[in-house]
Amino acid sequence: MDHPKFLNNPLYLGSDSYGGIVVPMIVQEIYNGNEVGGGPHINIKGYVLGNPSTDASFDCNSKIPFAHRMGLLSDAIYKSTKENCHGEYLNVDPNNSVCTHYLHVVDKCLERIRKAHILEPFCDTLNALRSDLFRRRLRFLDNTSMDIWSLPQLHIQGCREDNYLYSYTWANRKDVREALDIRELPIIDTLLIENCRALVYSGDHDMVVPYLGTLNWIESLNLLVVDDWRPWFVDEQVAGYTMKYSNHDYNLTFATIKGGGHTAPEYKPKECLSMLTRWLANEDL
Repeated sequence: MDHPKFLNNPLYLGSDSYGGIVVPMIVQEIYNGNEVGGGPHINIKGYVLGNPSTDASFDCNSKIPFAHRMGLLSDAIYKSTKENCHGEYLNVDPNNSVCTHYLHVVDKCLERIRKAHILEPFCDTLNALRSDLFRRRLRFLDNTSMDIWSLPQLHIQGCREDNYLYSYTWANRKDVREALDIRELPIIDTLLIENCRALVYSGDHDMVVPYLGTLNWIESLNLLVVDDWRPWFVDEQVAGYTMKYSNHDYNLTFATIKGGGHTAPEYKPKECLSMLTRWLANEDL
């Protein structure tokens, strides 16, 4: 409303990780608002989701198959776990002691693997977050008037997660949560809206939301495959793999980012920028 000259511009919404739950809701609201009328018409064209949380069953149950594919679990451990847990690793029958045993074996294999990127060193940053020293340093953040940038810089282990520690605390402040109107949100599948484009991408070394779970979620929508699995390139090097799906005027492009973690742009900014630029221009990856 303050900048009407931008109303006719094509609009895409995007987010990573937990945004896979939030962004589709906002996009749906915009489409609904356009249909009802009574306000400015927003030229919404689609959305972008990176390493997205979508459905807990798909996301969680894909972690063990992913770990096996990446050589973190032996064939024997994977086979026994799958058979005794019946492929269900999220809602486990507490009376199934054999399944519980193998899940414990899996946990021991993976406990020192960094889930956000399985090739990076494991860090105990979250333990530092809970430490007395760190709590004392961030106690002042409870004051809404405190300038976060005036606090001393914290250097724990040189882990990537060190960059997130202040934001974890800030985002969980009561006044911040109230200002953002944060509350429990239901999980939805996706938007199958006409005249809507979607780009969903995954870093292929992410075990927080493995690409296998995202693919399973997409395939559960029973979309038509219009471009099957193939590599895509940046500077003549394989940057990942991609597929295209459609349902009438709804089009979805899925892409992996080779070597990317959670989230992919932190690890492969050049490749992700190229992917996004091409997609926005309606070019093939």
